[in-house]
Amino acid sequence: MTTFPIMVATDKPALLIGGGEVIWQKARTLLTRFAKLVVMVDDPQNIAPQFINEKIQIVRMVKNWQKIAGNYGLVVVEPGPTADELYALSQKHHFLLNIVDDEHRSNFYFASFVDKYPLTIAIGTENTAPSYATHLRAWLEAELPHNIDKLLQYAKNLRPQIHKNISNQPARRAFWRNFFAGPAITMADNNEWGAIDEWVNQAIKNPTETEPTLIFVQNMDINDLTLSEFRAIKRADCVIFEQPAPQIMALCRREAVILHEQYYGLDKCQLNGFTHIVIIGAGMPQQPHHSPIIGHHYG
Repeated sequence: MTTFPIMVATDKPALLIGGGEVIWQKARTLLTRFAKLVVMVDDPQNIAPQFINEKIQIVRMVKNWQKIAGNYGLVVVEPGPTADELYALSQKHHFLLNIVDDEHRSNFYFASFVDKYPLTIAIGTENTAPSYATHLRAWLEAELPHNIDKLLQYAKNLRPQIHKNISNQPARRAFWRNFFAGPAITMADNNEWGAIDEWVNQAIKNPTETEPTLIFVQNMDINDLTLSEFRAIKRADCVIFEQPAPQIMALCRREAVILHEQYYGLDKCQLNGFTHIVIIGAGMPQQPHHSPIIGHHYG
């Protein structure tokens, strides 16, 4: 099953059918975000003790599965006759269904994910190597800043103030880039929120756009790129292609701005707000003062 990552709304409860250990593992994962789970079993009186939770409603198994269509955010079921019925129903009503250990009849599966609410990073390997997804999750959890969740909430509350005080969109983009790449991460980890406030106030009073780094790449063959050129392209927030290079374009970040222009034909305002610009198919300019950007650096 080839998949595409999406985020599922948790306003509707999730339905889990069965009371075994596998269903409990799924329930434990869903409890991190869903406000309510409904667990459906043959005998609610004999439910395993771990299911006793204020966010879990235990109900008796129903006879008519038609009633569940559209009532739940997603459905998880153990293999068996019930799963067969629900699979047929999902084909008609198109609800999210996971049949445990049945990749071909499930239309979603549980990815390994890092939960630093509001930051969520999902990791999938298309069921090729789930253990590597677990390994990568552990690495990310160790590498992410300790207070990244609090810093993101801080940034959310800060957005209206920045939008009001920095009207220029490229300058706002530069502010946020400097905010997350600068000292705020370390300050947040040290709980120095007052210091972050001071940094923000100074940045608002003196909004300066970061002077960009320019990297001129002459190689048009991806196999001829140096390691430093490869890293520069992966990092760039703006890549200018003076000549077509489809393989190199595939290396660019999804959020990078791609321009198919001659660098010296660009106006400076087109490059405002960028911090790492790579020019593909160009040599080091002989007269830097003709550059659209004054006071730039060359890589």
